[in-house]
Amino acid sequence: LAEVFLRDSKAEKASALDRYLHDVLHHAAGRADLARVHLINALSLYSAQLEKKLRLPPGRLSGLLADWVSRLEKSRATHELIASFKEALGVFVKFSLNPATAQWAATVKDLKAYVAKHFRSPLTAGQAAHQMGLSRSSLNRYARKGMGMGFNEYVQKVRLEEAKRMLRASPFSVARIAQECGFSSSGYFIRAFKKNTKKTPLRFRENP
Repeated sequence: LAEVFLRDSKAEKASALDRYLHDVLHHAAGRADLARVHLINALSLYSAQLEKKLRLPPGRLSGLLADWVSRLEKSRATHELIASFKEALGVFVKFSLNPATAQWAATVKDLKAYVAKHFRSPLTAGQAAHQMGLSRSSLNRYARKGMGMGFNEYVQKVRLEEAKRMLRASPFSVARIAQECGFSSSGYFIRAFKKNTKKTPLRFRENP
């Protein structure tokens, strides 16, 4: 299947996909867990071969692949597995047709992962750009196109979402939550939180 999908013929891809899914369903004998293993292996192989075709560094698409694997692992019914698998193939086929799209999508994924890992610490666009080998203007361009906002705005959004989660789930003080979420001060956290939710953190805790 992977070899066929590296070629450009739509008819050939459709025929190969139908045959492959028929074989998977036959061997799985109605068991979604067995079908899931086959589909994840096929997608992983296709991703690795696509990296070679596009001359991307090994593992460059691994973050994107991991998202699709996660979706497949969460799918319980066989029809859900097949739908997710087809959708994933469609995304990777677009990468094959437009290599620049693959590089862009992988960079946006890396950027989101970097913020998720470091948002609790002081984090600037300059630091992130340096760590990712980008200029600050390129970093903000990826952020605006990939997340719909500038880098600093995205970091703020991630911090506020984590603060909301902690307010709902933990007994920590507002000052502790502000610190845990990477805000420079409690006062700044309260102002940013109120601007985002129209509520103070304590009012949000009482009535999310």
